[in-house]
Parts: sequence; C-alpha cells; structure tokens
Amino acid sequence: MKNVALVAVFLLFPALDALAETSGSSADSGRAFFSALECTVLAAKIGRSEEQKRLFEFGYKEGKKFIDSVRSGEISEEDLSSKVPVGVLWHMQGPTTDFILGRIYESAAENVLEGVYGSANEVLSTEEQNRIAENKFSTKNCELIGQSANQ
Repeated sequence: MKNVALVAVFLLFPALDALAETSGSSADSGRAFFSALECTVLAAKIGRSEEQKRLFEFGYKEGKKFIDSVRSGEISEEDLSSKVPVGVLWHMQGPTTDFILGRIYESAAENVLEGVYGSANEVLSTEEQNRIAENKFSTKNCELIGQSANQ
C-alpha cells in the first residue's frame, strides 16, 4: 500500500509543476499588460500612433486573458501578490472585463504620467513634457513589449 501511495505522489508532481508554471506565467501576464497600457499612454503623449495602437491591442488582449485567469482561480495568491502590480490588483472589481480594464488603464495612465506634466506648483512646457515622456518610453523598453507575440 505504501508503494501505491508513493507512486501516486510521484505521478502528481508533474501536474503540480504544470499548475505552478501556469499560475506564474498567468501572473506575469498581469505585469505585461499593465506595462503595455502604461506604454500606450506614453506613445499617445509623444505622438507615436502606430505604437499606441499596437501596445493597446497587446495590453487589451493580455489583460482580458489575465482577468479570466484570475476569475477562474488559475493564479495563486502568492503569484498575484509577488508578480502583479498593485495598480492592477487594486482595480480588479467591476461588472465586466472591459470595465475592469478601463479602471486599470486609468491607473496605468496616472502612474506613468506622474511628473510628465510637472507638479502642483509648475506646469512644464510641451517640449519638456514630451522629453520626459520619451525618456520614460525608452526606459520602460516600450518598443519591445509584445513584440515576441507578434512574430
């Protein structure tokens, strides 16, 4: 009987590994889609309409998959708390997936535009705003986000 139990445990290990891998990769998509939405906002600010469209489409698609994964319980609490930005987690409530994505988009925009327009005491020139947004776009490697999915 002990041998049967040991065999059963060893047969379950690959399934547990696959479940953990699925949870981790689904949680990673939470970070990827939030970054894509941030980059969408930056691309709009600096006038890169093709990049804005590409990044939005990638973020929207990945965001829908991520929300479906959360709703179906595919992602462990540990992976959610360690891999997914709080800007996503704090905005996961709503009647529809699109509503939730809209809330998260606003969070991404607020997060990424911090400092771009200036401060409460000073509004930066358009040229300075664009320079800051361009630097953020470059620093966040926005041109690379979603590229492997398109190839």
